[in-house]
This record gives sequence, C-alpha cells and structure tokens, in this order.
Amino acid sequence: MPSYNSIITIKLTSTQIRWLEAEVAAGRFASIDEAAQAIIEQRMAEEALAGEIDVDGLDWVKPLLDEAREGVARGEVISHQEFKAHVAGIVSRLRK
Repeated sequence: MPSYNSIITIKLTSTQIRWLEAEVAAGRFASIDEAAQAIIEQRMAEEALAGEIDVDGLDWVKPLLDEAREGVARGEVISHQEFKAHVAGIVSRLRK
C-alpha cells in the first residue's frame, strides 16, 4: 500500500486541465494538485455514503473512534462555536 504522501503522475486531457485551471483561477482551490485531491476525496465520500466502500478496510478507524468516545465520556469536548473560533484563529495566524 502506498504511503499517504506518494507522488504519482497521471495523464489528463486538455479539457480536464483547462477545467482544473479555471477552478484554481476562480479561487476554489489553491492549486491544481489541491483541486484534484479534493475532487477525489469528494468522490470517495460519495461512494462511502452510497455504501460502495468496503468497510472491512477501515479497521484502523475503530481504535481512534474508541479513543474519541472515551474523551467525550470524560467531558473532553468543546462547543461548535468554540471550535469555529479556534479554527478562525488558526486561519488568521496562517494568513499573516
């Protein structure tokens, strides 16, 4: 299985490249790589919602979910507003 940071080369049609460039130019993505990754992630999410992804390959998630549930049981949570403020702070610092 390739690592998460594997680099691959794919061939795109000129129409696909122009579309990706337009998406970047419109500010929807920072780069063509980011656009392609986001589109693939979206398709994967759609398949997961449709039940097309083999959940047996997601066994690695269970320990993380168990850990998160234990944290919630201990009261280690923040509100949605607190989370949004936290993320806004991070974004603000990154933009400086």
